[in-house]
This record gives sequence, C-alpha cells and structure tokens, in this order.
Amino acid sequence: MVERGGLENRCTCFAYRGFESHLLRHILNQGDTMINHIILFKFKRSLTKQEIAELLNQIRTLSEYFPGIQNFSWGPRNSSEKDAHGFEYGLLLQFDSEETRKQYFVHPLSAEISKNFAPALEGGEKGALSFDYEV
Repeated sequence: MVERGGLENRCTCFAYRGFESHLLRHILNQGDTMINHIILFKFKRSLTKQEIAELLNQIRTLSEYFPGIQNFSWGPRNSSEKDAHGFEYGLLLQFDSEETRKQYFVHPLSAEISKNFAPALEGGEKGALSFDYEV
C-alpha cells in the first residue's frame, strides 16, 4: 500500500495500474465512474458448448457498437468453490460511464438478444443473474 496525500484529499490506495485513478475519481466525484456489469447464466443442459458460445458471442457483437465498453469477456465457471447454485457461465461488460450503460440497454439489438437467451436458460429469465457495480 502507498500513502497518497494532497490538498484535495488524503487516502491510502492499493498501488496497481488503474486503481488509484478510479478510486480518486470516485472519491472526488470527478468524471464518470466505470461500471462492471456481470451476468451469471444457467443454460439448459441440452445445449452444446457451441450453442452457448454462439449465444454469448451475440453479446460480443452488440458490445462492438459501443466504444465506451472497455472490456468484454465470458467463459465457463472455473472455481474450486463447491456451490455455484447452478450458474456455470459468466459474462463481464465494463462500461466507461452510466451513459454508455443506458445506451447499451436501449439498443434494439439488446432486446433481440434477450429474446434469444430466455429459451436457452433453465427457468427462462430466472436462469440469469445480473449484478452491476461501480469501479
């Protein structure tokens, strides 16, 4: 940990690339705050890995319309923890601002992709868990 101080504020920050600027921006309320959007999925067991990849890559395609998406990744569960409550795949989108997130969710392709996902999930919409947080 590294001590940082100045006229604006004093804080102790973890010193790794990017974290200090995000933390200080959040503390000082300067600029937009980045948002991590995480979705966990319970796909029907009848789907193949290829079919799951095709669904998740639809989101990748949509994310390419938005330069404000800083990061996109997805993959199968890779954890030694015992209980994932049936969620076997996860996805991360990192938005550079609240405005980018809003634009992403009102884009016409977003609704179309959601319609494609619902029949592929265990329990329909209950087969997805979404969680957002500011970075």
